[in-house]
Amino acid sequence: MSEQLFIIGAPRSGTNILRDVLTSIDGINTWPCDEINYIWRHGNVRVDNDEFKISHAGAEVKKYIRSRFKQLEEKFPSHKLVLEKTCANSLRVEFLNEIFPESKFIFIYRDGYDVTFSARNRWRAPLEFKYLFEKVRYVPIVDLPFHAFNYVRARVHKLLSKDKALKTWGPVFQGMQLLQPTVSIDEICAKQWEMCVMRSMEQLTQIEPERVYNLAYEDFVSDPKKLTKEILDFVGLDKDADEIDVAIASVHVTSLNKGKKSFCETEVERLSPIIDPVNAFLNDKLSC
Repeated sequence: MSEQLFIIGAPRSGTNILRDVLTSIDGINTWPCDEINYIWRHGNVRVDNDEFKISHAGAEVKKYIRSRFKQLEEKFPSHKLVLEKTCANSLRVEFLNEIFPESKFIFIYRDGYDVTFSARNRWRAPLEFKYLFEKVRYVPIVDLPFHAFNYVRARVHKLLSKDKALKTWGPVFQGMQLLQPTVSIDEICAKQWEMCVMRSMEQLTQIEPERVYNLAYEDFVSDPKKLTKEILDFVGLDKDADEIDVAIASVHVTSLNKGKKSFCETEVERLSPIIDPVNAFLNDKLSC
């Protein structure tokens, strides 16, 4: 049976590029769509946020989610690892760990200003039909009417809203929907990043250290060869330098530390009380 490896991180923190690098290496498989939040939410669809607790991982939920992973494993029996990246999981690590207590986790984090600047564009992004259809295939049939209704409602909200933004995008933390009408999209993005980072760190510290690998996005794009080798050692895969070189070919140092410079002075004043303490906390707790 394959082992499970979960990439944990806030949206726009480098989770996609890390997944793409690792799954281009022989022996690591992933789902053929960007995220599988519909699968993770099965049995808890009426919970109005993504902060699932251990109590949400009941027997039927565990059975269903593990069966979906088993189906994927059976398609690639020779692969050592099934890697999965759903950004909402950064709010519910304990839930994942309850379902897959043998799994490993990579926590990737990035400067909060860079994340916020990148994330706010996604709230206003147009509909991508190809992306939608890829994800629809993984909606449990019994949950389809519920998700379809919420999807239509979100698009109507975007059409009618003054800033042409979605009602929600990305991981939904507790109280997010109540907070949204009172603050800017930038502040919501910053708060979303803060909650994803802090929830991840709180819950990952409860897991055995040998099952967790912490990774700064800035370090990864600056020295992808070294850190990819470290990650492969972490998961027990021995690969030669040539295969790693091919895997990291698309990794480039771009947009580092540009987020704060992209905001005006007033925006920075609003965002700094949210972002600065968390950036400092990350540097203090996780920097080498």
